[in-house]
Amino acid sequence: MNVLNKLLIVGLLAGSVAAPVLAADATQPAPQQKYFHHMDPAQREALMAKRQQELHDQLKLQPNQEAAWQRYSNAMKPGSRPEEPSREDLARMTAPDRMALHLKELKRHEIMMGQRLDATQTFYAQLTTQQKQTFDAATLPRHPHEEHEAKPAQ
Repeated sequence: MNVLNKLLIVGLLAGSVAAPVLAADATQPAPQQKYFHHMDPAQREALMAKRQQELHDQLKLQPNQEAAWQRYSNAMKPGSRPEEPSREDLARMTAPDRMALHLKELKRHEIMMGQRLDATQTFYAQLTTQQKQTFDAATLPRHPHEEHEAKPAQ
């Protein structure tokens, strides 16, 4: 019984010390992480251009590879997207019609990705072994928080 009372008192003291800290954290708004596809279009375009330039610089392309780079980088630019229907428009549609609309968008996306794959394969074939390794590493998908987290020392 004595041990139980001590544990209860320690728990209450710990809770009273932690409560203001937890309350302070709760009042702070969480930082807004904007994912790439939710960015302002101008910001997204600027970020893409910056990343493309970084990749170009990392690859150390030879003059005879520049034409292939231009075809690749042009193919990677985002295409025009059809205007998305409003919430009201979607509400007026039947469920099968909404699914058909979604399928149409997926097919459009599949065609675009096929074109990008073709351009990437053509460009990749022009690279040296070292450039391929650099390209493979540089084009790994990025986690949204990856750039902001500290990397552990190895």
